[in-house]
Amino acid sequence: TAAALLTPDPGDALPYLALEDAHLVRWHGNVLARLGRKDATAQLARALEAMDPGFRRATAGLHCDIALAATVRGERDVALDHAAKARKIARQIGSARQENRVAALRLAG
Repeated sequence: TAAALLTPDPGDALPYLALEDAHLVRWHGNVLARLGRKDATAQLARALEAMDPGFRRATAGLHCDIALAATVRGERDVALDHAAKARKIARQIGSARQENRVAALRLAG
């Protein structure tokens, strides 16, 4: 339903708020990951593939969400890989919030 309500031209969106399919899928994947749902990874991978690389903070968040979903599934190597990617982007852009999200995963390595 939400996807059907998106404006066809992203330029019509509010400033500083991206209302596009990729972001909608990202937000949906985030909720699924937080709920521990197994289908979170597919949503998040789809969002990562569609994400404009200019959205660095959103990309960091996606990697953090994929790390969370992998942690829930017991896929430690995948979780570590995506946590490292999220941390790297967060440090590059100076996002303390995203760095804190990665740290909250409590992954060592």
